[in-house]
Amino acid sequence: MNIEGYVLAGGRSSRMGTTKAKIELGGRTYLELAENALRDFGCVTVTVVGGSVLENFIPWLPDVELDPPVSGSIVGLYTALSAANTDWIAILAVDLPLVNDTFLKRLWDHRDADTDAVVPVQPDGRLQPLCGFYKVGPTLEAVRASIVNGKFSLHGILDRLTVRQVNYTDYADFPNAEHLLLNVNTPDDHALALKIAQGQL
Repeated sequence: MNIEGYVLAGGRSSRMGTTKAKIELGGRTYLELAENALRDFGCVTVTVVGGSVLENFIPWLPDVELDPPVSGSIVGLYTALSAANTDWIAILAVDLPLVNDTFLKRLWDHRDADTDAVVPVQPDGRLQPLCGFYKVGPTLEAVRASIVNGKFSLHGILDRLTVRQVNYTDYADFPNAEHLLLNVNTPDDHALALKIAQGQL
């Protein structure tokens, strides 16, 4: 499996009050959990983008003046795509600590020859673009076009791609399926993640 993995570890964590990458769940930090999920899935390399790493690594966009500078998840995705040496990359945000390698394999198995991206649909019906797989060529083109046009939403990028949406019904058989894509942004979210990890829900 020739796929590079990238953990998106940026963000100010203002609602959490501390860096989410360093929070522990089951004896491992959120960052370690994300890295392990990607490695266990089979990524040939796993790279962290975000924070100081992102600031030193973001490629320069020729002939484009960004004022103010772009920040957010789109920058992490652009950084990963620009650095990639494989046709596909796996993306996992550090604040999705319940995602595991088995779930990633389920997503990957839903791709086909015409797919540019594989993205899960949350139980609430919304796409979760920060956990998925992206074909580097078309996605990088879509991200560049979005940045140049001042559109920084990842959902807008998906509109430019052929996306295989993996519906909740496609993974509802997983243990705690309804919580797999829990996005931890607050201490209450983390408390819920702890209960799930400890089998209390």
